[in-house]
Amino acid sequence: MKKAVLLAVCMGSALMIGGCTEKTVTAPGNLTGGYDEYVILGEYKGITVDPVAVTEEDVNAEIDRMLNGQAQVSQVVNRAATLGDTVSIDYEGTQNGEAFENGSYQDQLIELGSGEFIDGFETGIEGMFPGESKDITVTFPQDYWDVSMAGTEAQFHVTLNYIQQIDSIPEYTDSLVVELTGGDLKTTDEYTAWLRRQMELDAANYRRSQLMNAIMSTCQFKSVPQDRLDAMIKETTDYYTDLAQQQYGETLEEYAAAYGMSLEQLQSEFAIQSEQNVQQDLATLAIAEKENIRITDVECDERAKQYGYTGFSEMAGIYGEGRSRELLLMDKVRDTLLGA
Repeated sequence: MKKAVLLAVCMGSALMIGGCTEKTVTAPGNLTGGYDEYVILGEYKGITVDPVAVTEEDVNAEIDRMLNGQAQVSQVVNRAATLGDTVSIDYEGTQNGEAFENGSYQDQLIELGSGEFIDGFETGIEGMFPGESKDITVTFPQDYWDVSMAGTEAQFHVTLNYIQQIDSIPEYTDSLVVELTGGDLKTTDEYTAWLRRQMELDAANYRRSQLMNAIMSTCQFKSVPQDRLDAMIKETTDYYTDLAQQQYGETLEEYAAAYGMSLEQLQSEFAIQSEQNVQQDLATLAIAEKENIRITDVECDERAKQYGYTGFSEMAGIYGEGRSRELLLMDKVRDTLLGA
């Protein structure tokens, strides 16, 4: 069974759900104080972030998505795409005739009407026939995560490859659970309970990340420790190298190409993300120092178990004792600020 993995990848050292490689992770160098050498804290108290409740309907919907992911499917090529269809597309995004980073993808599956893509993108695909190509113009929302793209217009050259038709969906049974989890879970009740815990962890991590976004917007950074940045880049690179190999059977270069990037572009993205993650670490640890927030051995054990480990010792065997304690301390700091 996959455990929650503590990797500072794209989430500012939030605890993220993912596949756990059974090896020791090279962790960023630990710091024990003196954070004002690196960061000037801004506002971090009194920030309100609404909690996200995980309902029974949410869990059931996630189970349905899992079952659909296990469905027997075929490709339809003799009719137009309509709302509700899942389709495979290739697309390339441009602005002023120039391709932009992370704007291209091959064989992207998208459910029309899901709202997962920018307004106008999915509706632009409706009515297309497999094999047909067209240009779709969209405007990125003002609150888009990439501030350089927010509010700007872009053109996507889209080719519809095929419409995915579901021929049969498996039943939610104990035998399916055993197959999916390699026997780690035995029954649908166990899987449902496990899934709810993961969704609740995701909801908590989302809330923590929203808090950190607000905190980071008021911080100033003088520098970051180079050894810590180098280790974070290695940790991020190793994670995605393993992900590409284990889940897709690809090299990191092939994984990058699937997202329309060269290996050098992907590695540059890792460096940017890693620096942002180190900055979030420094800000969070600076708050812990200023507010005298500490974490006990008992708390470390309890928090590690929340993420699917048998206890702190198992987690420390993967990430190292110092890094594991630091990650859980940062979790506690963010929960303390949220009043959790």
